[in-house]
Amino acid sequence: MTAVPTIGVEEEYLLLDPATGGPVPAAPRVLRRTEHLSWPRAELMQYQIEAATGVCAGLDEVRDQLWRMRGRLSEAAAGEGCRLVASGISPYAGPGLESVTALPRYQELARRYPAMTACAGTCACHVHVAVPSRDAAVRALARLRPWLACLLAVAANSPITAGRPAGWQSRRYAMVSRWPTGRAPGLWRDSAEYDAAVRDLIGRAEALDEGSVYFLARLSPRYPTVEVRVADICPDVDTAVLLAGLVRGLVMTALDELPEPGGSSFVDRGLVAAARGGLAGTGVDPRSGLAVPQRCLLDRLRAHVDRALRDAGDAETVDRGLALLAERGTGADRQLRYWRADPRPAGFIRALARTTLTAPDAGQGAHLAALAVQLQTLHDLGVAFGVPGELVAAQARELAAVRDALRRYGRAVPAGPGRFADAGDQRRFDHLLRQGATDRSAALDVLHQTLAGILAVVDAALPRPDAAGVREMYLDLYAATLRQSRRLLSTLDR
Repeated sequence: MTAVPTIGVEEEYLLLDPATGGPVPAAPRVLRRTEHLSWPRAELMQYQIEAATGVCAGLDEVRDQLWRMRGRLSEAAAGEGCRLVASGISPYAGPGLESVTALPRYQELARRYPAMTACAGTCACHVHVAVPSRDAAVRALARLRPWLACLLAVAANSPITAGRPAGWQSRRYAMVSRWPTGRAPGLWRDSAEYDAAVRDLIGRAEALDEGSVYFLARLSPRYPTVEVRVADICPDVDTAVLLAGLVRGLVMTALDELPEPGGSSFVDRGLVAAARGGLAGTGVDPRSGLAVPQRCLLDRLRAHVDRALRDAGDAETVDRGLALLAERGTGADRQLRYWRADPRPAGFIRALARTTLTAPDAGQGAHLAALAVQLQTLHDLGVAFGVPGELVAAQARELAAVRDALRRYGRAVPAGPGRFADAGDQRRFDHLLRQGATDRSAALDVLHQTLAGILAVVDAALPRPDAAGVREMYLDLYAATLRQSRRLLSTLDR
């Protein structure tokens, strides 16, 4: 049995205008707002931002880190007047090459491959799984090939382009496959053959460097991992955790069993079928080439990784994720539902942003705890910055209501002015305190940014709370936050 490997996840998000839905090149400003955090990164386009978990031992860790990262970035994006959205492509036209991030490597990509770079602002979810050696990683890549299409179907989340359905569940796949290296990995005997293939691609100018070899699964250029890159950014944390569990199960199974890999033509056909039809469509059996319902292929994948999931302790989490997927639909399914219900940009983007911040299924208590931290942040900053007493008292009442709700989940929130149990929460508070201490205008900006983040989280949670009285509490918080936001704005205008 293969030892249970560690895992990590990278996610790429869009920054979109809440009224027009268009991409907003606000990443440099969002990154400045989050400069006290180690995990946000610039991406190819200035309307994209990337976040990466640390090295995680289990899926619970992955879930907690992804949820925290999405919340922090959503708050920072709201402070810059835009929405953080998890979608494989922008649903509305992007600005093109003028939005390329001003980093030398990205600028060189744009110079060498202008046509492809202009429409390359796509967002993926990359899952890293640790491997014992590079030779083992290359063998695992071959055994992952038959399952890449199924992973793509699970994570398809880019069906809208130019404001209308594109005819693809993953339009992102069609865009990525335009790059010379945007394809399934080949069949190599060992890492020496893999490295030779990468050097050849760079030598033939089909890639700028090792990092721009965009195989749908590859050896990470930075870490001792297999990096599976086939998936669109997942619509919510639950889907991302499901994807991570399935990928780790596949890598563990590949390292243990090493079955015969599928034929190249069937793998490629399967990827196109998954990108077009998604999980509800018809897939391609990677071994026979016959048409098979995609959901049957997903059932087969689940059976294939059963032992690995049980060995890793992931079976229950993955099965719950599969049940949620069947209940909610894929990201593409949900995007199409939202668009049919309200195709206007403002309503559609609002729905996507809410989905991005959907509280993890296993984490309603965690969602409330995160909200309590934000409310305590707002309260303590208000005290420090001399906010009118009635506003501080209102914040204290709201924080007490959240703590009462937390007791229903058997969770406690550490109390104490300006003190937080989590080191990341403490760094964030200290950073905001310094940022707002310069003058009155800076203090009001910090408070309004924090209010905007609370409003975004509460707005996303409104459809979800299930405990008696929790929904009413969220509605009360929503109204109170709006009132406080208006009060701060009026103060700022004086």
